[in-house]
Amino acid sequence: PKIYKNDRGTFLKDADPRDIRMKRTRHKSKQPQNTLPTKQKKGKPKAKSVENDISLDVKRTFANRKDFDHVSLEQILRNISHPKMGNFAYYQGLNYVIGYFLEMIESPVETYNISMMLMETYFRKYVGRNLDGLAILSHTLRRLLQIFLPRLAAHIDRNDSLIAGSMGANWILTLFTNLKKYKPHIRLLDQILDIFIAKGWIGFFKCVLVLFYYLEGDILSLQSDQLLMFLNKFGRKGFEKLGEKFPSRSSTGRA
Repeated sequence: PKIYKNDRGTFLKDADPRDIRMKRTRHKSKQPQNTLPTKQKKGKPKAKSVENDISLDVKRTFANRKDFDHVSLEQILRNISHPKMGNFAYYQGLNYVIGYFLEMIESPVETYNISMMLMETYFRKYVGRNLDGLAILSHTLRRLLQIFLPRLAAHIDRNDSLIAGSMGANWILTLFTNLKKYKPHIRLLDQILDIFIAKGWIGFFKCVLVLFYYLEGDILSLQSDQLLMFLNKFGRKGFEKLGEKFPSRSSTGRA
């Protein structure tokens, strides 16, 4: 596919985002060249707080992985959030999403192009400067849970309506990519991201419902604070239920 430019940056022309599934590799290749712009285009300066947030979040992204390209990740995030380039609102968690694709594609420029394509196609409508549209996605997930797993949905509502109202926000913002801080290669995560790329939010919510289905018995046995703690670890618990093994807490140093 050819490359073209517009007022929001550089994109791959006529590229199918599903093509990036062919680029996945489980082995580290040569360090990619940093051909992204190192200086931002002139225009309205970004708020210092956004730049600081990006720098801090990048340092925490897969911090235990010495082979990860943190320099390129920070540059991609700055370009995505710059008003004269990607013009997309940065939020905490986007660092994991972009980090996932950077590690998979191994090219900063292609990662930026593909990431912007996904942002424009799936995220921009719902994730604004104040995450205003996020409630729409959370409500959609809640309604799907009430339709397909009513007993489970009623149990969550009965224990804490606030949990139910904001349920899934973290999963939506990260697409479970933050689980890579526990383990470099997660087969189920790759499959979920493939489905999201091909089917969008409908496909992603179907995957979440599958996780809820297998965790229903565990969730129904929990009350209030225990339920909140469990849902905070929902992705990892669900992946483990489906056979994905994660390192123990002692070996990762994380909960």
